Amino acid sequence: MASAQAKFGGAARVGKPRAPDLRAIYGRIEAEALDLGKGGKIARSRPDPMEARAGQGGGHRPSALNLSIRQRVNAAKRLPPAIVKVIRKGQTGGKADLRNQLNYLSRDGDLSFTRADGRMIDGVEGMAELMQGWRIDFDATAWKHKTTHLLVSSPQGTDPEVVWRAAERFGKEMFGGASGGEAWDYVKIAHNDTEYPHVHFVVNNLGLDTGEQFKVWPTHRINPQLLRTTWAEAARVEGLELDDTPRRARGLPPSREK
Repeated sequence: MASAQAKFGGAARVGKPRAPDLRAIYGRIEAEALDLGKGGKIARSRPDPMEARAGQGGGHRPSALNLSIRQRVNAAKRLPPAIVKVIRKGQTGGKADLRNQLNYLSRDGDLSFTRADGRMIDGVEGMAELMQGWRIDFDATAWKHKTTHLLVSSPQGTDPEVVWRAAERFGKEMFGGASGGEAWDYVKIAHNDTEYPHVHFVVNNLGLDTGEQFKVWPTHRINPQLLRTTWAEAARVEGLELDDTPRRARGLPPSREK
């Protein structure tokens, strides 16, 4: 009973909660995000029903995958997949949402965030300073989603230090304008208390240079495949080999997630 009234977000929850239990919500989201398919092992699956029906109708075959030589080699070696998960319900629409999310990710302040420039965010004061700065950007747009939440994960048993160094490279490349594109402010935090060490990123969606909105969409410049490839390349520099080929190349059915 005591645990049901645990302190969360700076206030004790007594009786009827004033808002949804965000700890439970984010905990479930994270658990689902880390379902890596039997530890990232490659598994053959039944043919995709959509493709099978198309084949029966007019002999249609799935289009050939445009894979690089490196990707073909990695797929043949049965490397574990490069996991980048955009948390579908992890966007925040304002300061209060962001505070709740940061509280959860930091384990109510027990863990520290790292900003894009390497500065540490410790405790309530550090998070308040971050939110105060980001609120200016929040007020500058009418976007429903002000931030994006994603994570990069590693195979079971990977050295957390390797994952952290690879995540730093990923962040600089993906959000830091390393490739000559727009840059976005972000914070990152490591969770090493699971079987799969992983690093969370919370990205301020308002671009620092041109104001471009950060968004991930299959047909957009920033798309799921780009995220996977960037993570695989960052991990490979740190000695962690991952496969960034599409699911079909690994014998898996297409993802049904949006």
